[in-house]
Amino acid sequence: MARVLDLFAGTGSIGIEALSRGATHVTFVESDGAALRLVQANLERCGFQQQATVYGFPVQNFFRRETDRLIPYDIVFCDPPYASVPDLVTIIQRWRADWLTDDALVVIEHGKHTDLPSTLGPLSLVKRYDYGDTALSRFQLAEKGR
Repeated sequence: MARVLDLFAGTGSIGIEALSRGATHVTFVESDGAALRLVQANLERCGFQQQATVYGFPVQNFFRRETDRLIPYDIVFCDPPYASVPDLVTIIQRWRADWLTDDALVVIEHGKHTDLPSTLGPLSLVKRYDYGDTALSRFQLAEKGR
């Protein structure tokens, strides 16, 4: 049963899909007020409020404020505005490996013309997938069994 972190959650569709497929808990982080209300409404509509924690502030603040309460996540999905990808890269460079399980999967959505580094903090690039103008980069811990 996966614990999921949905960064730049938007409407919450990725995290809610994870819950519908058996994730035990999803943490949503979204700073836009209108999108945040949609996440909360969609969780209520789907009956997943008890399996979710929703934070309404910027991703960089989440990692500053919540570091003592971060559980090891199994899946992290990041869908930042494409112009914010460099800021996200800076944030991930400071991640600690103990925020992730040994077999964690980290997926970053970005524009296909943006190349992410092959290593980000404790993560190594496994594969990149291109779909039209969008790319998904899949990362895992560089050193499993830390």
